[in-house]
Amino acid sequence: MAGQTHCRKYYEKCLRLLKSRGILAIDGVLCNGAVLTKNSMTDKVQSIQQMNEAILRDARVFISILPLADGLMLCFKL
Repeated sequence: MAGQTHCRKYYEKCLRLLKSRGILAIDGVLCNGAVLTKNSMTDKVQSIQQMNEAILRDARVFISILPLADGLMLCFKL
């Protein structure tokens, strides 16, 4: 995943460029399961977790997370 500290900015820019009914794929959203445990919260993991939560609440997209390798999130723009 590109630039962990800029995840939200990249997401917003990509979403603006994406046409309606387009698909945005985001790799590394599970961070080897670290986003699910509170005791391994590095800055990288916190950044990914915050981005995941923001995308979950974003009414502009429908999401699906595939538990492949490090996690793949598919965002379907409505």
